[in-house]
Amino acid sequence: MEKLNPFINSKSFIHIALFAGCISLMFVGQERQFGIFAWIAPIFLLQFSRRAKALHMLFLFLPLIVTGCVTQKTHNLFNEPLLGVINGIIYAIINFTIYFIDRVVFFFNKNFLATIVFPSVYVVIEALVSSLLGTSGLLAQSQFAFTPFAQLSTITGIYGITFIINWFASITFWISENDFKTIFIKNGLIIFGVFFMIILGYGFTRISTQPEGVKNVKVATISGTFDLHELAKSEKEVLLKISEKPDMKIPSSFFSSDKEIDIHYLPNYLPAFNLCKLCVYAEPKLEKMEFLYEKCSGENFFTELGNYNRFYHGISMLTTDKLLVMDEILRLLVERLEVSSTNIKDMNRSLFLSNSKMGNDL
Repeated sequence: MEKLNPFINSKSFIHIALFAGCISLMFVGQERQFGIFAWIAPIFLLQFSRRAKALHMLFLFLPLIVTGCVTQKTHNLFNEPLLGVINGIIYAIINFTIYFIDRVVFFFNKNFLATIVFPSVYVVIEALVSSLLGTSGLLAQSQFAFTPFAQLSTITGIYGITFIINWFASITFWISENDFKTIFIKNGLIIFGVFFMIILGYGFTRISTQPEGVKNVKVATISGTFDLHELAKSEKEVLLKISEKPDMKIPSSFFSSDKEIDIHYLPNYLPAFNLCKLCVYAEPKLEKMEFLYEKCSGENFFTELGNYNRFYHGISMLTTDKLLVMDEILRLLVERLEVSSTNIKDMNRSLFLSNSKMGNDL
């Protein structure tokens, strides 16, 4: 490994590190993120920012603008070229500031404690920026697919994830500066390795100890002035069939009682997919809209809806085309809701007039 030292300290490697770091950043923040590149990018960019000459640091700014224009294009909801460039410049300023401050603050010594300088600077800058511009686009969001590691956010918040990612990059630089010599880096690697394994162990434990979802999901309740036991006796055959085939349709005769029976649907208990199927069951015409779901997100439509209801900020990275399709979906749903609302009002009005007429006749 010592043979790598001349190459790492050469101008060629510095330029390669800059190129590799910016290319890696292009896969972080896109609509479809690749979390592994969030670990790779700071490794190379840190090699460049700490090894390049002071004036050469300016060469980092222009590639960051280009990278920002690419990675932030899904934040440009109005698809305006000028807004895209502004987003790219803001992105470049934030990232350049992080690496510039690290270069100023960092003083090289071969002590392992020096590795916390870069992740500390990164977290402080990111926290300040997020307090002004919001949490959309933070580095931690790239790790939503790395579920065990993402559980760290339950203890430290999202900035703990950011710290570990950049600490890994800083340790990589520390290893290269110690000439990859085992005698110098062994203890540091053990410390980070044990720390990281504890994080993953906590994540796997937290996931595995979560209560399993119940097989039967409560979608509705039945209430009314009836005796449940009497109803069960009179409809015993229907109930037995339902127990054998839970997905069968309940016959209308089950509710053809002379007593008042009300059905109350509880959509807040349902995942998006099940709620959609329940709506289609109630209004079959809604099935014609399913092509829009595929047009919007392919087979991942309901998965994305589930993500947006949890700790996930990917909704801030929707493309203009996808937003237009979602707007069309919402418009059609609102139209169906207005039709249903009108029908219910007409039905209630007719019922009221009928009851009034009966009252007058009496």
